[in-house]
Amino acid sequence: ASACGPYIGTFDSGSFGSYWYFLQGGSVIQTNNGNITPVASDERVKNIVREISEDEAVAMISGLKPIRYAYKWTPDQIRVGYSAQNVEALDQELVQFSQLSVWDDEAEENIIIEDGKIIDPGEIGAAYLVPVVQQLLRRVSELEERIKPL
Repeated sequence: ASACGPYIGTFDSGSFGSYWYFLQGGSVIQTNNGNITPVASDERVKNIVREISEDEAVAMISGLKPIRYAYKWTPDQIRVGYSAQNVEALDQELVQFSQLSVWDDEAEENIIIEDGKIIDPGEIGAAYLVPVVQQLLRRVSELEERIKPL
């Protein structure tokens, strides 16, 4: 990657060519299937607030409402995830705000959403699913111990 501009890469996957590039001055890798944002995982660059408890994780996973959706600018590309409003109702700290714009076909103009809500659904799913699965594995193990023949 170059600090002077985006590094563009391509690869050939049969008859379909694909592309990716780093956005200049950022840490986002943009692909023809969407953006990938690598995250620094080293504890030395984090202020760890606390671990997520099993009870907190169960509450979050129970409250999430997974949806199938398409962005208004790519109506034929179905995706899965969560709405920022759903996540915000569960934990306001997981929502970021940014100006968003979307083309309104009826008004034939670009609509600016000043307080657009943004979440990282992969981050939310991964962080909250691990404690839930750990709890389920522990409970299954405890139940298996109870039903073992004497």
